[in-house]
Amino acid sequence: MLLTVLENTRTTTDFYIKTLHMYEARIMKELFLADYQRLTYAEQGSVNYNVGRVIYEQKEELLLIQCVVNHRTFRFTEILSGDLEKIATDLE
Repeated sequence: MLLTVLENTRTTTDFYIKTLHMYEARIMKELFLADYQRLTYAEQGSVNYNVGRVIYEQKEELLLIQCVVNHRTFRFTEILSGDLEKIATDLE
C-alpha cells in the first residue's frame, strides 16, 4: 500500500513539473513571437529568457522554434504569413 502511495505521489509530481515546463515553453514562444514580429532578427539564432532559451530558424515562410526549459526541449512551428485581412478578401 505504501509503495502505491509513493508511486502515485511521484507520478503526480512528474506530471506537475512537465506541465509547468510546457507552459513556460509556450509563454517563451509567445514572448519571442511578439518580439520577432516587432523587431528585426537574423534568420537563425537564439534568445535567452530567465527560465530557458529559445532557438529559432526561419525557412521561407516557416519559423521553427525550439524552447529549452531545464533539460526538456519543446518544438513549435509557426507560419509567417501576410495580413489575415488580405487573405480573407482574396476568398470573397
